[in-house]
Amino acid sequence: MNVESAPSTDSKPWLPYLFIAVAVIFAHGLALRADFYMDDKAHILTSERIQEGLDAPTNVFRSRHLTFGLWRGLHLVFGDNSVAFHSVNLIRHLGVALLFLPVARRFMRLNASFKESTQETVAFWGTLLFAVHPLVSEPVNYAAQASMLLMMFFATLATYHLLRWHETKRPASLGLMVLAIWLASHAKEPGIFHALIPLILLSILGVPFAGLREKWKENKRFRLASLIGGGGVGVIFIGGWVLLAYVRLSDTERTFHYALTQSRVIGGYFWRVLVPSDLCSDHHIVWAKSWSYGPALVGLALVIASTLIVLNFACRHRSWFAVLCGLVLFHLYLRFGYSVDELMVEYRMYPSMPWIGLLLALGITRLCELKRSLPPVVRPAAFAALSARYIVTSAAR
Repeated sequence: MNVESAPSTDSKPWLPYLFIAVAVIFAHGLALRADFYMDDKAHILTSERIQEGLDAPTNVFRSRHLTFGLWRGLHLVFGDNSVAFHSVNLIRHLGVALLFLPVARRFMRLNASFKESTQETVAFWGTLLFAVHPLVSEPVNYAAQASMLLMMFFATLATYHLLRWHETKRPASLGLMVLAIWLASHAKEPGIFHALIPLILLSILGVPFAGLREKWKENKRFRLASLIGGGGVGVIFIGGWVLLAYVRLSDTERTFHYALTQSRVIGGYFWRVLVPSDLCSDHHIVWAKSWSYGPALVGLALVIASTLIVLNFACRHRSWFAVLCGLVLFHLYLRFGYSVDELMVEYRMYPSMPWIGLLLALGITRLCELKRSLPPVVRPAAFAALSARYIVTSAAR
């Protein structure tokens, strides 16, 4: 194996997946020893829907049908056994990581300036860093966040099928993409948004907007694919979220206070991406209710500025790097649409973490390329050292 590359995929295409699976077990395997805590009691241990099989009000466009159905099945087979619930969470996280690797490979190919070896290196190590990162340990250890893990699996699956459509132009890929979006919205209610964010941003790179009007007129197959994709997503979105968003954001003062608080809290997580320490899962964050509070105002200004900069470079210049930054940021900024008491606790970083892993891997690769005199072993050694650090920290939690 070339020391500058990821595990070889030529003769052993399964090898990178095996590396990731083993790393996940080392990093998060001790989650099987975790007990139930916090919302696990309300969602699982005392929930009549889980314990007695009673139904609950549902919405055809958004609900947690899949999550509650799985919990009910686990309860019927294993009772309230925490090992069973956490085993399923560990398997879900592993599934997201293994599915993200082909997504990362296809995303890297959208940037023609990268050599094939660089594409594979960044895709593999980015996926591995995400899979073992300490900031993904809370969903694995927190039984109630099965909803987050299941939602991200289907959101990642939707992204995969969009990228497959970009390669093959088969309408079936768009149909599977819409199905995955619908399933994500029934694993955890915000699933539709976490699925749509990468789809919209990746479409900026992969869809030739200039020729869409002519293609719509001339190509019946394209019209059918557009109606399946756009129409299906539109129905899910309008039916499930428009009225709810209006109700939640109608309290203007509360929305402003929430924006200030969110801006103050969210900045701390970017530092913790690089230097993760103790688990930060405070679900009762103090609100910022004054416009004179400096850190909150600075944070809000940075959020607005970063959003405008990313959108400008992504939409006007079709910048691959701006799209990657958007994939990192916009999953987090989605929390500004939630005017609720629970703010940016740690497990809500999870939808951004695959793309953060990719950004970390790209950064290490670029830093090593700046110094051409470095021995070839430096880059894989840096990746291995950071991965080992993350594995040890995750396991210690």
